[in-house]
Amino acid sequence: MSKSSPMLLMTLCATLISCGARTEVGNLSAGSVRDREDSGVSEVVQVDVGLTNIDSGISSMDASVADAFVPDGPDARCIETCDERKENDETCFSDDYDNCIEFCNDIASWQTSTQDAFYFCVNEDPLCFQTITQCVIATAFPDPVPIIAKFVGTRFEQFEGKRVYAMFDPGRTNARTEAVVMNGQHELIWEIDSNVGSLMKTIFYYVDVNDDGRCNPRTDRTQYGSVEYTGTIETHSFYGTRELQDSPNSAAMVCRGFN
Repeated sequence: MSKSSPMLLMTLCATLISCGARTEVGNLSAGSVRDREDSGVSEVVQVDVGLTNIDSGISSMDASVADAFVPDGPDARCIETCDERKENDETCFSDDYDNCIEFCNDIASWQTSTQDAFYFCVNEDPLCFQTITQCVIATAFPDPVPIIAKFVGTRFEQFEGKRVYAMFDPGRTNARTEAVVMNGQHELIWEIDSNVGSLMKTIFYYVDVNDDGRCNPRTDRTQYGSVEYTGTIETHSFYGTRELQDSPNSAAMVCRGFN
């Protein structure tokens, strides 16, 4: 084997060292890029997991809040109060017991003042002169409240196209409305503020036969009817219906209410 010159050996070693260094640097550089890429993906995954956990936490919290406002069943205190009243009162309360228990299904959704009115009526009111429903409404809502009342008259074909004038709760509320007879009937509607009071209200109304805008007992067809309470404890409405009567009802009294 021939001897290599010192210059050739030095050149060869320098080349090998240089290549090795470049290879190592290249490997390190590639590794750094992959590490950074892997790290970035990992961070994204961690962010996604974090967001998922947050969403899951919010969903759980929403469910918990919703559960807090949904009664599981009849209110225990309410039922106990109704049972105690029944045990101690075998006269006036007997007819109201079923309604009392029925209210226990809804009482959790009532306003605090309405709940207080309920317990006052069951514990304090004799309930001999009014029902528990009347007592709770009157106690919780002593002032006028928004109500909707509807009264439907039927068999009015002979007065088709004529105008009907009506009064709600005459002598107390005296709220007026009007309608036109169409297809043999008329619908009278009131949206007013009124005391609920009795759960039945009287309606005065008349067909303005001669179209003069006044109630005349000799020429106009006068009628009266009633509407019954169809609302709940906290939403108040009335409804009633009646066929046209064959003869005028209390013409003088009805017209006196309007005039």
